[in-house]
Amino acid sequence: MPGHLASSSCGSFFARPSRGARLAVAFLICALAVLAGAGPSVAQISCCDTAGNVDGSPDGVIDILDLTYLVAYMFKSGPPPPCLDAANVNGVPEPVDILDLAYLVAYMFKSGPAPALCPRGGLSASDRDAVFSGLDSVTSANSALPPDSQAAAYVAYLLTRPEIEAAGVVDSTAAWARFTDGRLLCIPNSLVEDGGSSLPATSDESEPEVPSLDQFVLPQRRYPGLTLSGLNNIDTIATAKAPATTQYELPTTLQARVLVSVSGDCFTTVKAVATNLLTSNGYVMASGNASVAGFLNVQGDGVFVFEGHGGAVQARDGVDYTCLWTSTEYTAVLDSTYGDMLDNIELAYMYARDQATSGLCLEGRRHFAITPSFVAQYMTFAKHSVAIILACESDRSNLRNGFELANASVITAWTKEVNTDVANKAGEFLLDRMLGTNDAILTPKENPPQRPFNIMPLWQDMKNRGFDFDPSHGSYLNVTRLQDGFDLLAPPIRFMQILET
Repeated sequence: MPGHLASSSCGSFFARPSRGARLAVAFLICALAVLAGAGPSVAQISCCDTAGNVDGSPDGVIDILDLTYLVAYMFKSGPPPPCLDAANVNGVPEPVDILDLAYLVAYMFKSGPAPALCPRGGLSASDRDAVFSGLDSVTSANSALPPDSQAAAYVAYLLTRPEIEAAGVVDSTAAWARFTDGRLLCIPNSLVEDGGSSLPATSDESEPEVPSLDQFVLPQRRYPGLTLSGLNNIDTIATAKAPATTQYELPTTLQARVLVSVSGDCFTTVKAVATNLLTSNGYVMASGNASVAGFLNVQGDGVFVFEGHGGAVQARDGVDYTCLWTSTEYTAVLDSTYGDMLDNIELAYMYARDQATSGLCLEGRRHFAITPSFVAQYMTFAKHSVAIILACESDRSNLRNGFELANASVITAWTKEVNTDVANKAGEFLLDRMLGTNDAILTPKENPPQRPFNIMPLWQDMKNRGFDFDPSHGSYLNVTRLQDGFDLLAPPIRFMQILET
């Protein structure tokens, strides 16, 4: 951010030689500027010089004194660290908690990873726009290259940007980057464009409602103390997890939802078929689209189907997290509206292929994406519910844990990149066989008609048929039980009558 920090009256004081003096003077002047309504409108540079330097020692060395200082602060009413950002050693946004302490112990005594980088100040929407514009140029220059070469070109460019602290590639074709303020950027190579469907456009392909700054209120988080890293081990979280029950259970509600975040003009989607299969068996479709606001409205579903771009991005804890494309396009206004969600890694940025205003399907559409934290914090599912995720890179433990915390019973997801036709066939087959609709999905259609099947034997049948595998990418569909006893979507025996003799 050359020039950006120089324009900050608060940031200029950090050039002074005495660390303690410059911090005191800087914070005093910044506080006065805020009270007076002056100063820059973006977040200020962090007070952190070295993450792990909890006691604020001038030499910046991380030693036993930092560990004892953090223990005293957390458990013995000791003074707070001079800079809380420096005590945030795992790189997850505040608060500083037991995970930071465990991280520091592992680093000092168990050869664990080094403390995360200090935040290097806030970024404005114009800073991110500059990064996105550069990505557009890289896309144009490398459009004829194979996917792995395109991903490498994205990473090479991103590592030259001062706004980016890290970048890399997942599964050779999906790129990711992390901004210096910790926010995440996914660049998936997913869902191969197939020319779209001749079916009428759905609500998902229309422009979503855009909440304004004075209208949007952040929903209450279900797990206020849950950090992104915490999703890797949810056994440490006290949850109202449903007890194990007998299998062969149906969802406790007929509310169903199919969200498709890619344009039907570019991709043939599962929406029409899935909706028809569900409604023909008595399920009631919930309204809404695949915008950020639409995902926030996912409450109490018995059946949840999502189709859209999926990717992976590495957070400061070194773990790859799944991100799922929404239909909400990135704008400077929404960047501010959703700022808290972006800072908490509940939302990420995503740069992928979709419909342009001209009607063409172009790389480089800029949208927001939801993360596993978003699912855990804001979405809920009914008892004995199923989530069918038709997206690349979606079978990760952190996304499964997010759905488990949201009370889903079973999740199906893909291990790597998957083509649209393969994902659609798998999703349609799953729904058809769990419902027992015997729709004309298979050619030739089976005779006699098949009853509803429970999901685990059905998954094995899909393996036998090869419906669980995308050979072009080596991607598999996995089915994971999260809790309780969901198995199918319609009763094998719907009516029974006693005949007296």
